[in-house]
Amino acid sequence: MSLSFRSKRFNILLFFSLLYIVLPNLIFYIGYLRPLFALPAFILLTISLFFASFTNKDYWEPEFNKKNILKGVLAIAITAFWVYLSGIGGFVWQNSDHVVRNPLFRLLVAEKWPLVDSDRAIVYYLGFWLPAAVAGKIGGLTFGLFFEQFWAVAGILLFYSLWCARRRKLDIWPLLVFIFFSGMDYFGLLFCQLRYRQPLEGLVSVLHLEGWFFNIYQYSSVTTQLFWVFNQAIPVWLAVIFLYSERNLSSAVFVCASLLLSSTLPALGLAPFMIWLFIKNPKELFTFQNIVGGFVAASISFLYLSNNSSARAGGAAFSLKHAVLLCGVLVFILLPFFFKKKPVVLRAILALVYNACFFGALIIVKFASFYKTDKLHIFVWHMIFIFVEVGALALVMIKKERRDSFYWIALVSLFLIPLVQVGRTTDFCMRASIPALLMICILAVDYLSSAEADSSKKLFFLRPKFKKAAMIFILLVGALTPVHEFYRTILYTVTGYERHEDVLRDDLFFEPVFNTSGAADNLFFKRLAKTKSKGKN
Repeated sequence: MSLSFRSKRFNILLFFSLLYIVLPNLIFYIGYLRPLFALPAFILLTISLFFASFTNKDYWEPEFNKKNILKGVLAIAITAFWVYLSGIGGFVWQNSDHVVRNPLFRLLVAEKWPLVDSDRAIVYYLGFWLPAAVAGKIGGLTFGLFFEQFWAVAGILLFYSLWCARRRKLDIWPLLVFIFFSGMDYFGLLFCQLRYRQPLEGLVSVLHLEGWFFNIYQYSSVTTQLFWVFNQAIPVWLAVIFLYSERNLSSAVFVCASLLLSSTLPALGLAPFMIWLFIKNPKELFTFQNIVGGFVAASISFLYLSNNSSARAGGAAFSLKHAVLLCGVLVFILLPFFFKKKPVVLRAILALVYNACFFGALIIVKFASFYKTDKLHIFVWHMIFIFVEVGALALVMIKKERRDSFYWIALVSLFLIPLVQVGRTTDFCMRASIPALLMICILAVDYLSSAEADSSKKLFFLRPKFKKAAMIFILLVGALTPVHEFYRTILYTVTGYERHEDVLRDDLFFEPVFNTSGAADNLFFKRLAKTKSKGKN
């Protein structure tokens, strides 16, 4: 294991960004584990956090002047208003997913930890709420709800700060692109409505656009992620920009393991990027934070989360089909090494033939149970989904990003993720895709801010100005998806205010709800967790 700090220095922005990811784990250890396990786990994770905060990257810092101060204030205001409209904290109308999340937060504030009642326990990726729950225990539920909103704003601003540091520039427009980033869901919906002669929807409505692909699977816009699954999205946004900025594996395993308590499925979406970094330089894996910190965080989170009822029911979803899928992905990654000495054209042809056969077969297997139609039709529908959600945007910037491995990993991930199902719902598709979708967003912003040499000899549609105009058009069409999210929240908040309705959803109590609970007789609750005494705080 490497403990050397030569050519590295402690970075305060990196420290607070990683602390945001790690802190829920530290709180969980103190609140849930017996002292015999809590103390060493807390110490080892804290040491790992300290080691991970050293970097040899040159993190840019903005000049302290009036212009940058105004930009910083504007970024804070935009982020705070965005989070306010999301429903976090319960100050405006909330989407239906909050029916589970609000009572969970109330339980974390009101009850003693661990949350166990008789033979049932709350087993959920609850990491995001733990800092706010501690604030609620100190200052009351209302203060906890305010802190929950503050915690969300803080996470997004840390992400934005790391992004600015990587771009070496403080701009507002990338933040706006991020907020309105989405696939062209409206075009997908419009195509399906015309194809099946359904009534056309207006440009703005309360419709949830992402379900246009027959609700089989979907990719969520950034705003949809915040409005519906903020607890999973915000931590992994930070992890993605960290991984893309550092571009090495020295702390990646530690960060991903620390994510599991907050962003379980999105953390799995980071795996392809880490596999690639390991292939490039496997020696980077062997650091204290990865081996020790990663093991502690991953093992405790696994023992806790593996008892979730939904996770247990979903285990059967990993069949022979998924084993074949994983083998195929591995071959896809290693394929260039097999034909390294062959001519470039031959390598390209072999890779194309292999992937066309492999992915085509997987698509047919995936859709065969959904459609009683010809195989070509199934393949075409899958390609339409990929093109609408990410393909068009990726094609525009392929020339500039074709040498960036993260670009290809994101595309391959987004092509494969819909073919995997975990549990009874499409949650894996919607959540595991978050890292790759964010990577495409980051690359799109890089493309728009880049200066590409123009040439009058090029065909018109290959010239940089045309390609940037095409990208802007694609982004504007995609922006209709978050506009629908904003419209629905504003409309229902206003009508609810007029009817004197409470916007804070709270319809769930401590019951054995399928996807938030588990049995209390497993290894974690019998051996590692505290024995809960009766009564409240």
